[in-house]
Amino acid sequence: MVCCQKKRKAQTQSLIQRRIFESDAYRTIKNLNGTDPTLLQDRILIKTHNKIHSMYNKAIKFNPPNKKFIQNVVLMHNHYAEEIQKRRISHTSPI
Repeated sequence: MVCCQKKRKAQTQSLIQRRIFESDAYRTIKNLNGTDPTLLQDRILIKTHNKIHSMYNKAIKFNPPNKKFIQNVVLMHNHYAEEIQKRRISHTSPI
């Protein structure tokens, strides 16, 4: 019985971590959706691009991954990556 309680507790903690991540990530995505990448300075554009990669990597680690969320992150990445390439900044990190 103790073993089952530990397993249940671990599953609950994993679920809580996932929900916290998704909540934070959705808030970040909502803020980024209102931002036009063409108006950003190079430094901020690259920083935002790295943040998108971080969200993607964290989302993939959850099992099973939230496919709709990942698709939104990939679409957002593509918009930022296009702007990076237009500015002739090196982009060697595809999703």
